Order: sequence, then C-alpha cells, then structure tokens
Amino acid sequence: MITSGPPEKTRKDFPGNDGKPSGREFDNLEPVGRNVWKARLGGKFFLLKTASGNDAMSRHYLHREYDISCNLQYPYIVSVLWFEESTPVGPAIVMEYVEGCTLDAFIAGNPSRSTRRKVLDELLDAVDYLHRKGMLHNDIKPENIMISRIGNHVKIIDFGLSEVESDYMNRRLGGTAGASAPEVLAGDVAAASDASSDIYSLGKIISLLFPSRYGAIRRKCLKSEPARRYKEVMHLQRAIVRRDRWGIISAFALSSLAVLCMALLPYLHDRLEDKEARDAVQSISREIRKRYSLTKDSLLNRNITRWREEGMIISLNFSDWLANYRKEHRDEYPDIPFTIVCDTCYTDIYEDELAILLDIPFSPDGMPLY
Repeated sequence: MITSGPPEKTRKDFPGNDGKPSGREFDNLEPVGRNVWKARLGGKFFLLKTASGNDAMSRHYLHREYDISCNLQYPYIVSVLWFEESTPVGPAIVMEYVEGCTLDAFIAGNPSRSTRRKVLDELLDAVDYLHRKGMLHNDIKPENIMISRIGNHVKIIDFGLSEVESDYMNRRLGGTAGASAPEVLAGDVAAASDASSDIYSLGKIISLLFPSRYGAIRRKCLKSEPARRYKEVMHLQRAIVRRDRWGIISAFALSSLAVLCMALLPYLHDRLEDKEARDAVQSISREIRKRYSLTKDSLLNRNITRWREEGMIISLNFSDWLANYRKEHRDEYPDIPFTIVCDTCYTDIYEDELAILLDIPFSPDGMPLY
C-alpha cells in the first residue's frame, strides 16, 4: 500500500472545509490490517484507522495519535489528512492510501543489496526527521514500515505508541516484543527518553535487511544499555558510510586473499586432518587474540580523551605487532598456511571489536559526541 515519492498534497488540497470532502460517504470498505481499513471517498482511496476498542481510553489514544502525526510532512512518512468522527467503521484517522507491501514481505522478495541500502537510507532519514521534530516512534518494526510498489520508497506508519517531548504524562506506552528497546517494553519511565530507543529498533531492521553485513554496527545498536548505543541517527548514518567506505578500500585486498584461500583450500583441508596442524592453528589464534587483549587493556587504561584516537592507536599497535609476528614466526609452521591463519584471525577480531572502536562518532574538533 504506497504511493511513490513525497506526498504532494496536504489537508488543504482536498475539497471541503478543513480539507474534508463534504456530502459524501466512504464506501468500498476493506480491512487491510488491525483497526485499519481501505475505503473510497469521491473516487479516491484512503486509509481509515479506528480505535482499538469502544471505550473512552481507546478513543482518547486515537485522538492522541492524530494530534501527534497530523503535522508530519515528510516523503517517507504516511500523510495523515484529517480526523473523521463519523465513518461506517466509527471515528477514524483518515490517511493517504499507500500501495505496496510491508517491509517483511519486501525482504521475502529478495531485493538487491542496492535496493535494500536505499530503503535503509530512507528509513534512517525518516526517523531522523521524527527525532528533529521532538518525537520518538517507539514501535519501529517491519509491519509499520511500508515499501511502495513503484519506486520501492519507505513510508513509516502507526504512531500509536509514539511520544513527544511535551507529552510527559503518556511516556512509555509500550512497544512490540522483538522490535522495541528493552526499556520501552519494560515501561521504564526512569530511563532516559531519547533517540537511543528507536536506534535499538533500527538495529533490528538492519539485521533483517543485511543479516551478514554491518555486524559491529548492528551490535552497537542492540546494546541493552541505552548509553552504549548510538545517541543520534546521524551517528548511525556516519558509521554505515564509514563501513561502506572501508569495504571499498579493502575489497581488492580481500578478493586477492580469497583467491589465495581458494587455491590453498584443498591443501589446508588435508593438513587440518592432522591433529598437529589443528593444534598449531589454535595456538596461533590464541596467541593473536591474547596479544590483542593485552594491547587493548593497556591502552584503554591510559587517559586518552579522544576516543577515536584511542581506537586507532589500538588498531595500529596491534597491526604492527601482528606484522612482526608473521615475519618472525612464519618459518616455525611450514605445514600450514601461516599467513592465511593470521589474516583470518585478524579479520574476525576486526569484525567483533575493532570496528566498534573505530565507529565512534566525533565532532569536527575531534571530540567524542557522547
């Protein structure tokens, strides 16, 4: 359900007072989701969102959602047009009709990596817009992200659990298990109400879009402690750009290594059948990881105020040690591809730890932003 590109019309563009078509009734009603209906009015299709129940509290939250979302105007957020007190399904928020599918159905179609990347960029832009408007969504999940049939554009829907800076009485309305941040699900009003809760949910979405990419970034988004996540969407966007740039720089080196590994794979497999060779590989890996831990622990105890500088010092010290280690010990292991074992271990460490250190966002003067 989605139109492609930015919404071009606002409520004032529709006929009738306050943007409402007058003198006509909604017809051709069709349920398309929980409390959401597709309906036609004056030859045009709309979406109607009704309250979850007939009680006063449910109607209050429906009006609250309208008040929060009616002034949002962004290409990648569904346009809320007006509130209709009388429809065939009861009081309802009237929204643009969007033609497409939810994010999970989109992913099931196995889109290309470039298309997935475009979808991620649009989603991050939309969430950043919400945060700059002083709003948290609190329920970013595949069912609330529509992808247009034409153009594969993002539309965020459903602001029923959102919160705004001025709305302190209704904070922590809840979320969705498996999508919302732990503090949101727990209703922890003592936890800081900031962008980090939506960033947790974005980490879940990145995992769905790129299950084997951006590993360090995803892990940082999904930290259980809010203070250890990215503090703003722009920090997350910068980390993704840096990760992509690193991928381009290292692509040639990695492809060359892959060719070498493929050439030596049969040999390596045969040699690893030998317990002595397996023990040698394990010994090398333990030695490299032990050295990395010693390097990190010794440098993290220093009073280094620039966190990125700290990460780079760790990386450079460890890389220098590893280069010397390879040079000094390669002749000790004539029966295994010593260099490949070392490089593979380094790659694992980079994905698990170094990328996180080097992804810390900084201000132009080099100071950490959180």
